[in-house]
Amino acid sequence: MTQIYNTNRLISDFNGVTFNKVHFFCKRQNGKLHNEK
Repeated sequence: MTQIYNTNRLISDFNGVTFNKVHFFCKRQNGKLHNEK
């Protein structure tokens, strides 16, 4: 039971980190586009 919980927590942590990276990358790309205009 605890093994399943730990695995789910790892997956959710991984998804959170991935989302933050993508979100930061998108914000940085948007910043570049705004600066170029």
